[in-house]
Amino acid sequence: MINQLLQCLQAEKDEIIRDVIQLIGFPSVTGSRVENRRALFWLLEKAAQQGMKVSHTQEEDCGVIEIGQGEEAVGILTHVDVVGVGDRHKWQTDPFTGVYDGRWIVGRGAMDDKGPTIVIYTILWLMNQLNLPLKKRIQLIIGTQEESNWEDMAHFRQAFSPPDYGFTPDGAFPVHNMEKGYADVQLTFQVKQSPRFCIDALRAGDSENTIPSSGLLVIKTDTGDQCRRLSRQAQRVIGSRQAKAVPMGGIPSSVSVRCEENRFQLNAKGISSHSSLPQNGVNAISLLVEILAELDQKEQLLHPSFRGVMDFIHLFNGCHDGSTLGFDNRLCLYQGEYMGENIVVPTVLLFEEDKVKLNLNIRHRYGVSLQDLEREFQALTQKYGFTFQIRNYQDPLYVSRHLPFFEKMHQAYEYVTGQKSEFALADGTSYAKALPQMVSWGPVFPGETDTCHQENERIHIESLMKAAEIYARYLVADAVKS
Repeated sequence: MINQLLQCLQAEKDEIIRDVIQLIGFPSVTGSRVENRRALFWLLEKAAQQGMKVSHTQEEDCGVIEIGQGEEAVGILTHVDVVGVGDRHKWQTDPFTGVYDGRWIVGRGAMDDKGPTIVIYTILWLMNQLNLPLKKRIQLIIGTQEESNWEDMAHFRQAFSPPDYGFTPDGAFPVHNMEKGYADVQLTFQVKQSPRFCIDALRAGDSENTIPSSGLLVIKTDTGDQCRRLSRQAQRVIGSRQAKAVPMGGIPSSVSVRCEENRFQLNAKGISSHSSLPQNGVNAISLLVEILAELDQKEQLLHPSFRGVMDFIHLFNGCHDGSTLGFDNRLCLYQGEYMGENIVVPTVLLFEEDKVKLNLNIRHRYGVSLQDLEREFQALTQKYGFTFQIRNYQDPLYVSRHLPFFEKMHQAYEYVTGQKSEFALADGTSYAKALPQMVSWGPVFPGETDTCHQENERIHIESLMKAAEIYARYLVADAVKS
């Protein structure tokens, strides 16, 4: 049975590519209800036409495609929402026009999570077409708010009984039975304008869980001479930092200056990455604010009320583990397993009239609770002058490695790759936290570049098809009568 399924799966390779590209074509940025509904219902209608059982939540924000029968159900959680595109100028193709160049599928969502969604869909369709004798139900659960607030999963739990166990193809191989926790903390600083200069814009980042790749500062000056003086001073600051080889080496080449009449502009160009992997990116917020802070020392650009903002963001220059905020990063074990370090990074910065809003994205390990986060930030409010709100909080995930379905996962992975399958800790967060006995499993293989949340997001077709074989082998071993 498995050989027949794999032959059919390989024969569908071109159709998989076409379907991934078509799904990428929906600009389903998280928060866009209309586009996410379009993407979701395109897939649900396709499944219904191809003879699979289809259902969805009343809110139309989560869908289920099901095959098989039996009391026990295997769940596969995916999502069709995506993060924002970041800096469009860095994309070599339109982010929502999927492109296949003979090796790579490129487009927003190719890896996270539209490519894997289509692969799982195709496997279920083929299993159904081949009338494989299933002893369990297999459910493809498709969400639309994985990159934001997970209300879709709350609606799913209200409308459906959860599957007994399963996985989400929204991470990396091998089996990730542990995930760090998740939280977004929005800080609000009350500020005033300087009598000498007026900030017209200060912003960076468009996604709470992405290291921002661009940032912008615009200051209105009284005269063109003032603007030109600021421009010259900024160039000297950038040149000085380059000469001193200041940490975060992207700063000298990644900050540009413009002066148009009486409008001074500072543009920071960093490198986007998933916020759980800040070491893979260069944060445009830090780039922008470090230059701005040095300019302020020389030109008194900012009202003193901005000092708390500048000093607070400076804490993250070269530091991702929250230690400068007081987070405890001593060695942490849970059930005898290493639980990693905390990750705390700024991801969105926005100036609005009399306030600056800063989002911190946090991936906390076991031993850090919601109450701990509240206590840490409360202790900093007076020193830096902010109020805060903790949003989208998720506890860390730990799934016992002794559950029986893991053995078949290990066997499928080892058969296809020839490598040992082991349990691992994920820095990121996934829908695995949404339902009981779920883990993150693929599609990224060890040694591959994870392009999730980056410009020019892409997945290699052979890598995607290899992941497809692993998933197919597992589902046959677990859900088909022997």
